[in-house]
Amino acid sequence: MTPEDIAQITAIVGASEERLNARMSQTEERLNARMSQTEERLNARIEHLTVGIAAVEERLNARIEHLTVGIAAVEERLNARIERVETSLLTEFHKWASPAEARAKSHAAVLRALDAEMEYLSDRVTKLEGKPPQ
Repeated sequence: MTPEDIAQITAIVGASEERLNARMSQTEERLNARMSQTEERLNARIEHLTVGIAAVEERLNARIEHLTVGIAAVEERLNARIERVETSLLTEFHKWASPAEARAKSHAAVLRALDAEMEYLSDRVTKLEGKPPQ
């Protein structure tokens, strides 16, 4: 191999290297451009989804608030009804219990009187029969 051959080969290799470097630079630029475009599309899509999620969250929060208000109203009505039922039950029980207690007291008094009368009669019978009381 002559120095001219080596110079030609070096020139060919250098030119090939330059072409390869140029093509690699072009490919890198195209890849970077495509990656930027893809990133932009993804960012736009993410922004769109974020807006959609925020809208759904707002609707859910509004619905929850509406349901909370409705539940509170139902609870108030239920508490009022329970209070009315309790009052009615207590009133009716008192109406029933007052006469029942009076009857029980009068029956107790009658029973005490009967017991006293029975004891008195038992004592008389015992005296009449002449048996000592046990």
